[in-house]
Amino acid sequence: MRILLRLWVIGWVLVGIALLAWPADLPAQAITGKIAGRVTDARTGDPLPGANVALTGTPRGATSDVNGEYFILNVTPGVYALRVSIVGYQAVSKTGVAVSVDRTTSVDFALKETAVELAEIKVVAERPPVEMDVSNTQTILSAQNVQEAPVGPRLRDAFATRVGLDTDDWGLTIRGGNEEEILYMVDGVGLKDNRHNRPYSSYSKTALQEVQVLTGGFNAEYGDVRSGVVNVVNREPRRWTISAEGRYGGPGNKHFGPAIYSPDNWWDVGRFQSMGPAEDRDRDGKPDFDGWQKTWESRGGLPSGSRRGSSRTRSPPRSRPRPSGTGSIGRSRRTSSRTSTRRSGTPTTPTM
Repeated sequence: MRILLRLWVIGWVLVGIALLAWPADLPAQAITGKIAGRVTDARTGDPLPGANVALTGTPRGATSDVNGEYFILNVTPGVYALRVSIVGYQAVSKTGVAVSVDRTTSVDFALKETAVELAEIKVVAERPPVEMDVSNTQTILSAQNVQEAPVGPRLRDAFATRVGLDTDDWGLTIRGGNEEEILYMVDGVGLKDNRHNRPYSSYSKTALQEVQVLTGGFNAEYGDVRSGVVNVVNREPRRWTISAEGRYGGPGNKHFGPAIYSPDNWWDVGRFQSMGPAEDRDRDGKPDFDGWQKTWESRGGLPSGSRRGSSRTRSPPRSRPRPSGTGSIGRSRRTSSRTSTRRSGTPTTPTM
């Protein structure tokens, strides 16, 4: 029994040794082929290292060495297409490459130089939020920032949209300081009216390139300034420059204050020189001015013909019948009685 067991073990050991000693690539050498060749420059004939050689339709391929040579192993027999490409050269494909069992198929390539066209790459540069080389407090406004500001046509209104800047009745203010404490500069030249120490602050938006506003900590190169500096830089001059700026307003009065024919307009001298009613210029069916007398009466004044301190007002004369007799006698009586009243100076009081 022991002898049979030993023979069984020795048999399995011999089988294992035989399997290990059997060449592993013997079946491949018997059923596959090989493709080899060289890749060179078509103009100079120099080898092209690093060229990619791909066997179309399969995952197999190779890369040329420093001498431009390549090879592809374990290729199943058949007809294939090879494609070679390298940067700076035109890609070349060859079809009808036949591979046989246990044979090497030689395929060489000569590539021509060509310009490489790559897609456009756009890089947008942005201003850093914190500039390490700037020690003062500043604000930069580009021409686009000024144009897009939701304000009117004046530049100072666009400047006032930034931190630390505001406007008053005179113009721009920087940290509470008015325009007398601000320096305006255009292309490096300061603009200020020496008569009242105020700067010129009206500039063209269309010619603007960039605005630098210094609100504190600026250098001593800027003189006659306390609150801040507004440095305006215009565009580079060209041969022809055309710019335009316009505004459109809705329908409305073309004047300030009351209209010329308004009853509240007291400055039309021609209509207010009459004591009586004026003419109807505005065609509303009423006089443009009722007259100074009626205006006086509507404001509490006394009517025409009245006296202050008198309890009675003069009434219009009434027509009386003439007395009998001659008219000269009656006229003389009335004259004499009126004369006597004036001389005495004492009015008669009617008796009840």
